[in-house]
Amino acid sequence: MNYDARISLLKAWFKEQIVTRFNMPRDLDPKIVALDIIEAINRNIPSQTDEEQMRNLVASIAKEVAQSAKTRTVPSVKEFIEATRNVHRSDTEPRSVGSNDFMDPTHINAQRVRSGEPVSDYYISGKGRQLLIRHAGLNEGDFHNYDLAIAAYMQ
Repeated sequence: MNYDARISLLKAWFKEQIVTRFNMPRDLDPKIVALDIIEAINRNIPSQTDEEQMRNLVASIAKEVAQSAKTRTVPSVKEFIEATRNVHRSDTEPRSVGSNDFMDPTHINAQRVRSGEPVSDYYISGKGRQLLIRHAGLNEGDFHNYDLAIAAYMQ
């Protein structure tokens, strides 16, 4: 987005989201307050932000400012800058630590076999069993109880 498009979006957002939530200060010109806040936010948003990202960012800024506001008067420029930085930081930080084993059926079923829990027949015989032995570190002894149960069922 170019400068004019960003400022236009920020002005519309300010009018729709901020002016409706907060009272403007009595002793200051509302237009100057609005422009100061809009310019400060614009300076603290990365330049490569597209329109959809910008809309999401300003919606988050509005929530952040509303939650941290101490009064119903428009927060200071500094508070908007902090909210912008907090929102941008939380968007760029990973939400949780990744794991190679997360939702890996091979890993999950290997854990079940080790603890003697029920597993699909696929993992007890044939290709699934070989997959668990090769990739999950199981051995034939880990399947002993399952083999006994199958033998008892077949009699």
